[in-house]
Amino acid sequence: MRTRTLLSAAALALLALGARAAEGDPPAVCATQKGSILRREKPDAKWQYVAEKEKLKAGELLIGLPGAALESADKAAKLTFLTDFGDSPFPVIECAVVLHEPKGADLDFTLDRGRADVTNTKDKGAAKVRVRVHGAVFDLTLHEPKARVAVELYGRWAAGTRFTKDPGPKDIPAAYMVLLVLEGSAGLSHAGKTVHMAAPPDGALIQWDNKNGLDPAPSKLAELPAWAKPDVETNPKIKRLKKIFGRYYELVKTKTLEEILKDFIASDDPDFRVAFVVFCGALDRLDLAAPVMRDPKHADLWDDAIRVLRHWIGRGPGQDQKLYKMLVDSGHYKPVDAETAVQLLHSFDENDLARPETYDALIDYLEDERPLIRALANWHLTRLVPAGKEFKFNPTADKKDRDEAVKKWRKLIPPGKLPPKPDK
Repeated sequence: MRTRTLLSAAALALLALGARAAEGDPPAVCATQKGSILRREKPDAKWQYVAEKEKLKAGELLIGLPGAALESADKAAKLTFLTDFGDSPFPVIECAVVLHEPKGADLDFTLDRGRADVTNTKDKGAAKVRVRVHGAVFDLTLHEPKARVAVELYGRWAAGTRFTKDPGPKDIPAAYMVLLVLEGSAGLSHAGKTVHMAAPPDGALIQWDNKNGLDPAPSKLAELPAWAKPDVETNPKIKRLKKIFGRYYELVKTKTLEEILKDFIASDDPDFRVAFVVFCGALDRLDLAAPVMRDPKHADLWDDAIRVLRHWIGRGPGQDQKLYKMLVDSGHYKPVDAETAVQLLHSFDENDLARPETYDALIDYLEDERPLIRALANWHLTRLVPAGKEFKFNPTADKKDRDEAVKKWRKLIPPGKLPPKPDK
């Protein structure tokens, strides 16, 4: 009896030691093929491919290609990296997360940007997932196996916001998050309050932003919105992504990430060139995109480049200032020009749009010596006055061709005048 008691005590002690050791183990493993997830230890470190079944450390920034997935160390929860397939109310592009030690949860992560789906992968019972967004904490309890919740996050500077080189605590972009129950049911706890959510037709959707906080209660939906369940067979964006990532995964076997990006930008296929621009923004490699955008043959990429830049500066506080510094230090912009470029990445508000001076300035910027400023001015003008699209202004074309387009803009919007009202 005494021997059995000692053995039992020893077994319990070993179990306790094992449990304590497990607390320091990596919180998750990669569940998809090599290169589907990229990791970076710190902001100035190189991106590295993650191999399938590789353990993922807490504190590293992880970017996942659409469809990439990681599993919690205890196999209770799965996180799938996704993007916007064209119909989402939020303009998300890439998905990026940072893992944390899962204390009190099966999976604990910061959603830096994009869309992540979390799923209960247990055989039975609930799974607990902690989601952190801009310092706010959301505890999800996925009540049953296969319960799944989509979490989308994006940031943008509010229209009319002025760029400042010395930001204060209130100089931050707006952040918006939506949680949508795709399957099963879930409990959501935040700031001392818990709400019950379930897939349609129940209360499936709830939103949060960094100004107003969490909605009082989830909204009921008759069915899942189209963006949450895109048709894999017919969705054109999914078809393009399959083509792009098929090539990407083939190159991962033998090429570095920078070599893959060079392959993409050299392609005659416009989808691969757009993918290059998106990758450069997602990986904080704007330095690779800058020389490409000065080449006249890549004029078709300007719209996507500006979309990526607006997304990049909207990630969180300080992104504006990082871009400003990058333009001055690496791009050799004069401070006033760098300030103009960053400001033009913001949107105009109603007061701005009611002033003729706004349009006068934008047309003047079409003649700026900096291609980025010219491109941004054209980006705004063609959205505010769609009739000007037919002028086909190319920010990197010969000056003679650019001047012809500017003349047409000045005729359409004479100095001191507002643009003509569009036809009904």
